[in-house]
Amino acid sequence: MDATYQSAITLQNAIGSVNVNPGDRITSIPHKLIKFGVDYEVLRGWRIGMDLFYASSQYLPGDDNNQLPRIPGYTVVNLNSSYKLTENIEIFAMANNVFDEDYNSFGLVNRNAFSNPVGNVESFLSPGTSIAGWAGVRLQLD
Repeated sequence: MDATYQSAITLQNAIGSVNVNPGDRITSIPHKLIKFGVDYEVLRGWRIGMDLFYASSQYLPGDDNNQLPRIPGYTVVNLNSSYKLTENIEIFAMANNVFDEDYNSFGLVNRNAFSNPVGNVESFLSPGTSIAGWAGVRLQLD
């Protein structure tokens, strides 16, 4: 995705006025985004699957003129499996972020009212989800 500003403009955000120029990247949009999934029936009724999500680095909202460091890119791998016990009953298990990748999925640039000096411009980052898993039973009622 080549999301860039096409003309010079002054924007207003939480920090104040920001002058952007043609070619500055639009914030929160990674240049590369890849989603890939595969699902395979190992034996009759038993399926295993995997999906991969990759996002390249991106600028934070508030940094419209691309002056601050970007959120680093990241890759997350998820696994799943299910087994159909009967026509209407299925057991399943899922695991997200199986390699426990430490990443930030979002953030923004703003003034920190608690910093010294007061109002210092900082990056506030949202952590991505850590490794997680769950299992369950699906019951299909006709």
